[in-house]
Amino acid sequence: MRHQRHAGRFAGFTLIELLGVMTIIVVLVGISVPAFNGMLASNRASLADGTLRAAMIQARDAALQSIDGGDSAAVFFYEPGGEISIVICTEAGQLEGIGKGGRRVMRDVFVADPTYEIQVLPVFWHVNGLARANQIDTADDQTIGGWYATSRYAGDEVNWVFPETGFFDSEEAEEGGKRQTFLVRFEARTGELELSEREALVYAPSLDIDRTSAPFNVPAFRPDRKTDHKRLVRQLLNMPTGSSVSAEDRDKMIGDVSSDSILARPVREVAMYDLRQLVRELRAERVSAFTGIDRGTRSLYRSPAQNGSPAPDIDPELVEEVNRLLPRVAEIFSIDRYTGTARRVAGAS
Repeated sequence: MRHQRHAGRFAGFTLIELLGVMTIIVVLVGISVPAFNGMLASNRASLADGTLRAAMIQARDAALQSIDGGDSAAVFFYEPGGEISIVICTEAGQLEGIGKGGRRVMRDVFVADPTYEIQVLPVFWHVNGLARANQIDTADDQTIGGWYATSRYAGDEVNWVFPETGFFDSEEAEEGGKRQTFLVRFEARTGELELSEREALVYAPSLDIDRTSAPFNVPAFRPDRKTDHKRLVRQLLNMPTGSSVSAEDRDKMIGDVSSDSILARPVREVAMYDLRQLVRELRAERVSAFTGIDRGTRSLYRSPAQNGSPAPDIDPELVEEVNRLLPRVAEIFSIDRYTGTARRVAGAS
């Protein structure tokens, strides 16, 4: 009998103690989870900031160490469903092509430098480049050679453009018109920021292309069989007139029409932001064109499952709202002309 009474008191005391401990745990979790999430967000922001700054330093170093007189550039890429990457590229030569309004233009051709590590931003951290008014070709200029030539953008206004490097059919040979991006360019040997706005081509081979037909079937010029792409591009650029590779073939292989190349322009300011924060702003503003982050592309661009094509697809109204809201949520960086440092000039608090 005495044993039963003691057992009952022990059991009651244990239950009360357990409830008390559980209450304390719930309170601690309620306090610590937001703090932990805030710490993770802060760490990701610091990582993104450091990644951008490191890329600018590497690109400038590549220019300072240029032994062939070629400029260097930090080029921004996005693979749908992946992360933003910044690739250090160096100049390989020049290629004549068709520019805005059908005019012939000379474009510098850049190729990734394998000696520099590719910088990758944290998941959902994106970077847009500032395209000044009249830099983007209007809808009427949707011909070969149009940088972001599309009705999505108002060409006479300032736009924050996104790297459209992966929204194309990688198995098709002539999808280059859908590949656009921006770069930060540095002058060879001086390391100064390149202030011109002239277009450039970035050679980034799509290894899925069917290369069994001409002109892609020439073994000596197949990127899937070469490791030194800069040397390959230079060979193509230096082929004399009347050689086995015609000017038209060369344009198909490394020009703006080629799926292996990306049309780019230099920018001086970039906006870096957490896409999820931008999404919260779009929802708060009740933007009708916003339907959420696309699961396939992990961006604001619609996936092929929705639009039936891997071409860049985003509502013009949504682009307009992003242009308006981005300065509110993003860290805005200006690249210093002489040091190449990414300096924060504005941004969300």
